[in-house]
Amino acid sequence: MRSLALVVPFIPAAFAPLQAQTVELSGTFTPPIVGNVEFLRFPGNGRVVYYVRDPNFTSSVDHFSVLLDGSGPRVDLVQSAGASIAFSADGNRAVCYASGSLVTTLTDGSGPVITVDSYPIESMNNYSPYISPDGQWVVYYLTEGPIELRSARSDGSGAPHVLYSAHVPLPVIGPDSTRVFFCSTDLFMAPIDGSASALNLSGPHVTGGSVDNLVVSPDGTRVVYVGDVEAVGFEEMYSVSSDGSASPVKLSAGGEVQYPFSLDKPSITPNGNLVVYRVDREIDGNIELCSVRIDGSASPVELSGSMGSGRDVTRLLVTPDGRRVLYLADRDVDEQFELFVASVEGLGQPMKLSGPVAGDVREFAVSADSSYAVYRADQAQVGQFELFSAPTRKIRRGDAPRVVKLNLPLAPGTALLSEFQIAGRRVVYTVSLPGGRYESFSVPIHGGPAIPLTPDFGPGGYVGPVQASPEGIGVFEGSQGALLGERIFSEPLDASSAPADITGPLGFGSPGEVNTFLLTPDGQHAVYAAGEDVASMLELHYVPTNGSLPAVEISGTMPLPGINSYGDVKTQMSADGARVAYLARQEGDTVRALYEGPIDGSAPAEKRTGAEGETFEGFVLAPDGEHLVYRAAVTPFTQGLYAVRADGSLPPARLNIAGGGNQVLDFAVSSNGARVVYRSDELVSGKSELFTVPTDANATRVRLHGLVAGTRDVGLFALDPTSQRVAFSADHGIDNAFDLWSVPIDASSAPVRLNPALPAGREVRAIRFSSDGQRVLYTVDQDTDQVIELFSAPSDGSAPAVKLNVPPVPGGNVADFELDPDGTRVVYRADQDQDNEGELYSVPLDGSALPVKLNAPLAPGTDVLSFSVAPERVLYTEGFFQGQAELHSVPLDGSASARHLSGGTAVGAVDLFAFSPSGTRVVFTATNVGPDTLFLVAIDGLQAPHALGSFQTIEELAFTADGARVVHRSSLPGEPNARLFSTRMPRLGRRPR
Repeated sequence: MRSLALVVPFIPAAFAPLQAQTVELSGTFTPPIVGNVEFLRFPGNGRVVYYVRDPNFTSSVDHFSVLLDGSGPRVDLVQSAGASIAFSADGNRAVCYASGSLVTTLTDGSGPVITVDSYPIESMNNYSPYISPDGQWVVYYLTEGPIELRSARSDGSGAPHVLYSAHVPLPVIGPDSTRVFFCSTDLFMAPIDGSASALNLSGPHVTGGSVDNLVVSPDGTRVVYVGDVEAVGFEEMYSVSSDGSASPVKLSAGGEVQYPFSLDKPSITPNGNLVVYRVDREIDGNIELCSVRIDGSASPVELSGSMGSGRDVTRLLVTPDGRRVLYLADRDVDEQFELFVASVEGLGQPMKLSGPVAGDVREFAVSADSSYAVYRADQAQVGQFELFSAPTRKIRRGDAPRVVKLNLPLAPGTALLSEFQIAGRRVVYTVSLPGGRYESFSVPIHGGPAIPLTPDFGPGGYVGPVQASPEGIGVFEGSQGALLGERIFSEPLDASSAPADITGPLGFGSPGEVNTFLLTPDGQHAVYAAGEDVASMLELHYVPTNGSLPAVEISGTMPLPGINSYGDVKTQMSADGARVAYLARQEGDTVRALYEGPIDGSAPAEKRTGAEGETFEGFVLAPDGEHLVYRAAVTPFTQGLYAVRADGSLPPARLNIAGGGNQVLDFAVSSNGARVVYRSDELVSGKSELFTVPTDANATRVRLHGLVAGTRDVGLFALDPTSQRVAFSADHGIDNAFDLWSVPIDASSAPVRLNPALPAGREVRAIRFSSDGQRVLYTVDQDTDQVIELFSAPSDGSAPAVKLNVPPVPGGNVADFELDPDGTRVVYRADQDQDNEGELYSVPLDGSALPVKLNAPLAPGTDVLSFSVAPERVLYTEGFFQGQAELHSVPLDGSASARHLSGGTAVGAVDLFAFSPSGTRVVFTATNVGPDTLFLVAIDGLQAPHALGSFQTIEELAFTADGARVVHRSSLPGEPNARLFSTRMPRLGRRPR
């Protein structure tokens, strides 16, 4: 059972709050959450970023960030199409691909998700973002559509720049964040801000040659790369000034450079003076280790010493202090690779670090202070790999290697994993156990007791390998039971405290996530869908909007996957608010069925669909509450349209006939509930026609338009609010010319055309009846091809249609329109006076007067973004697309100037807005970088807006019927899941501005 909670939201200091009171309706959800944690990354700012993939919905993942010690709330960063995510050098900004867009966000959740660019990708394997070291730029490439390397500001300001128009693998951003380097046959440099074309740095090469494996020096002044510049197939190494001010110089002195491993790109020492590399130089087939001055001012120096025929250096690693290089080589025994250390300057002879090995050294690493090397080798017994460390300094020639084994003895059936980590003065390693289990340990790098880090979660539990963060905290995935989902745990690497669960609540429609809500007509109750009991399983609840009683579950406990999982719950209530209908797999069905019952849960909801298959979304509860009309699968490829008594007193009756393509494309129920109008290809496959049928199926359905040619179709249709007529678009006169027609809803007379006949290629775009059903409003390119304008015509065709807008400028069009509640005027949005500048106009419904412009003059680059018509005024937002937007109010007839409601930049960007039923007050949401704030203001704009409360996000809102409360779906700071809240509206004083 959930408890009621009084919420005291954060209020910005700039706005004195009224005595509003917000109560949480949906309560706190406590059950565990199922979800698979599949990824851990340490940005380096004291946080861990991970993603969770819901086990039943694998095409999307949710990225989260939390402090390593769990001392702060978990934040939801972004839901994306895959795991690929990149971080700025300081770890404070992340970038990833989400919902068709490249987005950035702050890893502590303190800022919004910002869209940088939008473009398609074929798969996540073709996508990888890069952030500049200063965090100000994102570099990325497009592999679908135009093949381009692009850059854009990480804060979303300004348009993206095309840096290069070809496929570019692995671009490198310079350390000063001003240049991007990449190889595309040649080596190029492009300014990251796109201020100049890409510059070829590598110069000419032989036909068929190319360059790759570029590395930029730490100070950004030079680029080192490898290429077969002089002879195809013979790769040498070069260095060039990063600004292209000088020609490249060859560094490798005639030897063929070898790079079979990703670790072995040319390594530049931290001071930027030397390049360390592997090369086949003196003896053909022998791979040796060399270093050379990065500017080519001296000949290369051999570092690996004397090696016998057929011997090779296979891997190398320069120490962080830049003084030494570690490498693997089979110097002493052919094909037996051991670990060596040498001076990068070639001073003295190389020294062996590893002890006598029975097999090989495989992986190795060096501590941050360069004092110890750690390696994995089957040193004592071939095939049994263990972990060792050795000092890299103060080694005298002739000394035996000072090697210490780090791991505890391995039991039979266990194995040391190849991945190990050095964190400060400790090493973390993991052993795999029989049955797919893991144990991780922490041990001092110089040797000492190994401490177990992973707990035993008992039967059904699971623990993954520990990953060490730079801050000395170990993080691992684990589950305390098969049904409890994977969580994230952290603990100090010295195990000084027990592991702590730092995951926080998870998303994906999981417990605590309110999916959607409806208000009863009297506004006294709300119905909402939320996952209360099990993740990905949505159920319906009923609660008073004043929060006086806990919510009641009205849909019953459901087996997976619950109501319409991963989508909006399709729920409707009767006109009197007494009953509710919804789609669900409530009884263990493999397909969705339709249920109906009392809204207060006083009796169980009952299934109303028959034996047909899956019930599709878009069912309709008739306005009179007597019938439910729905589409369902008859076979996997055909659909039936059905009506059933809402009280279940009669079985479902099929309204359409079998045959043709049998696809019910769309349908609507008349306002009196007596008839259903639907579009289907049931007579001829692929030919859409319009039919009418009584809802109670007491007569056979008939066409609304009579017989027409075989290539003709019906497009859009709309029902008149008085249930008398249907308007529809169809090319019944000329093929591919979709005119507007009107016909009685019972097909008692033939259709009449409402517009002058259109030529081929023209079509009606939108249809809407006036509130009394006497006129039809529509948009169409009637006078000029591809110029969309607004027209009004009597619905019975008794008079010609009239144009409501004035002719727009070249390129101008009517975008959308809305009728006022009294049915006397229509408000439309169009770039009528200036191309690509959307403005707002009002005009009488019958065209008896010219339109008047409603909005004040727009700032350059801004548009009217959205609008809504109240009884006497029009609300609209003005601003930049996906940017700052402000709210305005203006009289419907344009008799006075527009007033600014949202209070300017101190409030921030307006998102949602709604007016009260009386049309006198407005609530709106705005964000100013931080959380969303709910504001209240009089619609006439005679006073400043008042803050009612702030939330992490506000996603949906609605006034109750009496205007006393606003119900909204919002999330609290630090919590990703939306809950349901009700905020009481205070009284507004009449304080003029």
